[in-house]
Amino acid sequence: LTEAYEIALNAQKYIPKDPVLINLLFQISTYISVQTDPPDADIYIKEYDAINNDWQFLGQSPIDRLRMPGNTLYRWKIEKEGFDTVVAIEITNIGTLHRKLDIKGTIPAGMVRVTGQKTNDGTIPDFYIDKYEVTNKQFKEFLDTGGYQKQEYWKPEFIKDGRILTWEEAMDEFRDNTGRPGPATWQAGDYPDGKDDLPVTGISWYEAAAYAEFMGKSLPTNSHWHIASGVGVGLYVHFLYTHIIPLSNFSNNGPVPVGSYQSANQFGTHDMVGNVRE
Repeated sequence: LTEAYEIALNAQKYIPKDPVLINLLFQISTYISVQTDPPDADIYIKEYDAINNDWQFLGQSPIDRLRMPGNTLYRWKIEKEGFDTVVAIEITNIGTLHRKLDIKGTIPAGMVRVTGQKTNDGTIPDFYIDKYEVTNKQFKEFLDTGGYQKQEYWKPEFIKDGRILTWEEAMDEFRDNTGRPGPATWQAGDYPDGKDDLPVTGISWYEAAAYAEFMGKSLPTNSHWHIASGVGVGLYVHFLYTHIIPLSNFSNNGPVPVGSYQSANQFGTHDMVGNVRE
């Protein structure tokens, strides 16, 4: 509705009291407020698909009832000196956009804050999640430091075909193409040259959980994943199909380095659809 909204605003300069125009403007616009914790942050926007456009400065938070095109997806950039920059993806019909800012250096590297919410599993507080998929290079560090030999990283019980496996039996399952420990898509305990920044593939849920333990993290539950993806907390399914998926890697040519596509989700995470399957 952006173009229609701009035309209506221009017409309003000449016929501000025209009842037809007033009614049309009401139908195609909405009001959004922007709040940050702490306040006095600089707020910038650009339309979601206009990834190469310059950021447009809106003002400083809090912003109360800013009139904008209705039902339109924007990228929002929030900056404040001494705090990490936040990129949020949100529709104008959300009512109020609220983000908590974190002092620089207080968030684990490579992660973003996700606003918690009430779910069927109870109330989930704010949490952090990786901005990008785990890369081959990152997972190689786990393997090279003996991750497949250190039982302390492998916390969940191993179950295969309804049978509980011993530690030794389970470790024998996690082999690469040459029979060495590691992702099933690797060879001789390594990934192909030049693939450092591709997302790691060929690992089981157990290997992913062990890597997360190695990093001092944990895998997201279904509820955490649902919140972080943006579906159900402001990003309508309509925008998933019309905006996010078209900017995601569904090329059928295989994975690409993480962050290559601009398919950011509500809290600034990338490639939660496309590239590789989780």
